[in-house]
Amino acid sequence: MEKRVVILPFDGYPNSDLLTGAFNKLMDSPVLSNLIAYIKLNDGVHNSDAGGPAIVNSLKAKLLARDLPVGIFLDLKIADVSATVVNTLKKYSLGKNDIVTVTASVGADTLLKLRLLMPEVKLAMVSVLTDMSRDECRARFGQTPAVKIYNDLMNLREFYFEKSGRYENWKHPEPFDLVVCSSLELLFLKDNLPVAYEFIVPGIRDVWMSSDHQQRITGVRAALDLGATYVVMGAQLTKGNPDAGITPEQSCNFTQLEISQAKDNFIVRDDLLATLKACGGYYCSPRDQSGKLIGPLVAYAGTYKTEEGLKNYVGYEYFNFARAEMEPTVRSFFAQRIAKEIQTNCKNCDVVVGAPMGGILLSGEVGRYLGCRTIFAEKKVTKLADPENGIKEESVQVIDRHEINPGDKVMVIEDVCNNFSTAKKMQELIESHGGELIGIACAINRSGESVWNNILIHAAITLDAKQYLQTDPIVAELMTAKKIIWKPKFQWPFLKEAMKK
Repeated sequence: MEKRVVILPFDGYPNSDLLTGAFNKLMDSPVLSNLIAYIKLNDGVHNSDAGGPAIVNSLKAKLLARDLPVGIFLDLKIADVSATVVNTLKKYSLGKNDIVTVTASVGADTLLKLRLLMPEVKLAMVSVLTDMSRDECRARFGQTPAVKIYNDLMNLREFYFEKSGRYENWKHPEPFDLVVCSSLELLFLKDNLPVAYEFIVPGIRDVWMSSDHQQRITGVRAALDLGATYVVMGAQLTKGNPDAGITPEQSCNFTQLEISQAKDNFIVRDDLLATLKACGGYYCSPRDQSGKLIGPLVAYAGTYKTEEGLKNYVGYEYFNFARAEMEPTVRSFFAQRIAKEIQTNCKNCDVVVGAPMGGILLSGEVGRYLGCRTIFAEKKVTKLADPENGIKEESVQVIDRHEINPGDKVMVIEDVCNNFSTAKKMQELIESHGGELIGIACAINRSGESVWNNILIHAAITLDAKQYLQTDPIVAELMTAKKIIWKPKFQWPFLKEAMKK
């Protein structure tokens, strides 16, 4: 599976011709071009024969021509008064796939103006450079690198919040989107910074490479295991280690293997549905040679009334989040995205409640990222299933192990939402304890809706998956042939095998 996590530097080229020539050569390598998420430009934008904007535009055009989903990482580490910063960056044509590094010493006004100037560009904070040792950082600033990075960001946030609050419908709740740090600071920062932040880790040197000027270094797999979103590496991919007999091609292959073996090897950063598929958690009915869907169908939790009683909706797709939640890094990945949605759109959550059973593990992760109380409900079966008549079991929700206090602002956590039958039960349960349901959060919202019953839905994935009555002509033939799985999770291997065939 393609994993674009590498930021590749193009530094040290004395002119633009050599830089673009090296770019063309490296992009011709299938292994290398499939690893790269961003092209990093630093001293390359200061060459005398072509200014920075011209280099950026040239490389962006070449990436577009090659149809590569690779952005520009403009590593200016810009640090000046707001007018100078804006005057510099407005010369560049940057978009939603691009990143600009900004030094933590700038003022909050500067960040606001950058957000207005480049609303789709991600801003990455630079506080402590990786060629500064821990001892030097402590001696100069009285703090370890991790603590300095944390303090720089958290102190700046207060001023940013105060100033950004003056704007209506402000779409950037945080001053930065990413933080640049070494792998040695990752665990502390991930545990203590808001969940919205992603991390860029330079100083990547694996065991087959020789050391250089970097002081705080680690291997690529270790950095990803610790929580890096992107890693910066150049020589490891473009030069290898000739002194040890390691060619660039060999080093690229070694690096690709290390990335594939990282703990988050199921995660596709910019595609959560692809992440679910990588975990084996997605089913879609196969088709015959004419393109006709041949089943089996799957039954959904949502029901509708008939003369025979309640019956379940059916469809051709199934999102089995249970396959994803078993993987700690994937569960955490989805929880971070959900928590980010909640933090952006809801400011007054007292407690998150996991809906049984799919929301229980997920609620623990989301609650940890939000820093609020976390509880879960339990399911009590009131009527057994009747598969012969197309009827699943019925149940009610109860709060037994934990408590909801009167006046609590409650967020319900589910794995998959569609008909909101569980949400309705949870709302009744929460209100019976004196709480108020303020939102529904889920990994996958397959209803396509953003609001249910005047309550906002916070989802990592939102899509519109079709569902049908059991008598709908679209599914009638398969229903008559009894080509339907009533409990997809219990017969998941059968569904996966059907997809293969």
